[in-house]
Amino acid sequence: MVLEKASQRIKRVLWNDPDRSNGHADAGYEMAIESAKINKFKFTEIKHLGNIKNIVKKNMIASLSMYERPELEFYQNLYWLEIRNSLRKKNFTSPKQLTKKGFGLDFWKNPDLLLSQTCGLPFRKYLHKNVKLVGTPDYKIKGCLPGYYFSCFVVRKVEKRKKLFDYKDSIFAFNEKDSQSGYFAPMKHVNDQGFSFENTFETGSHYNSMKSVVDGLADITSIDIVALGFMNKFDVFTKKLKVLEKTTPTPGLPYITSSKFDSEIIFDAVYEALNNLSAEVKNTLKIKQIVKIPKEKYLSIK
Repeated sequence: MVLEKASQRIKRVLWNDPDRSNGHADAGYEMAIESAKINKFKFTEIKHLGNIKNIVKKNMIASLSMYERPELEFYQNLYWLEIRNSLRKKNFTSPKQLTKKGFGLDFWKNPDLLLSQTCGLPFRKYLHKNVKLVGTPDYKIKGCLPGYYFSCFVVRKVEKRKKLFDYKDSIFAFNEKDSQSGYFAPMKHVNDQGFSFENTFETGSHYNSMKSVVDGLADITSIDIVALGFMNKFDVFTKKLKVLEKTTPTPGLPYITSSKFDSEIIFDAVYEALNNLSAEVKNTLKIKQIVKIPKEKYLSIK
């Protein structure tokens, strides 16, 4: 009865405005916990208040920045609005706006991270013990299992060299060493073929890597197929480039959440949001649906 009344009290404070987060609500939640302790309830008996606590969190952050670019911002915001609506139905509050350029280890390890997309390499190398895996967007990539993707080796269209091995002494541009698609996958691919790129330089982004090849600062780079699709659509200079070879498919860029949030509820909310999105929005963002890929599949990539 104590718990039920406390739960009802918090709902009365918040229900007319699910985004509202104030001291009264926070106090109400803490009072519910304290009342339960005083009345000797087991913590497992009050875990159903977890969703109510999610309503009153003040500092939640979220981002969808891995494929962030100005041309997609409107569609990303529509996607996020649908996710928020779905979360609201499940008694979850959420940030009104996505954080722009919301990526990097500090951002992904933030305990108030509700939802973000990360790269597979940082997930298995740094994050898998600190965050929960929500699911993986399926970008409808031909020749891949749902949620999987691959990298493309890209060179100048005027190049006469036809084999990857012909570029072993050339300059390889990569975005960063903690990138699955830009560094780890291509390096593994060439190592499996018996060679490595001896001349490399770091550019900071897939865009910069691609531009460096066009400008003659590098001879070859690697970019994931989804990012390449967006660049081919929006960046005219990519007409001067071509795909030389592709890497073996691996699990794609996963959605993650802080370890304190319920990843299953968030998965369901994203799934529902994608079902509600128009075909135009999904096609523009290239997302078909969200799928579950076991954590072990990410951790087993060598």
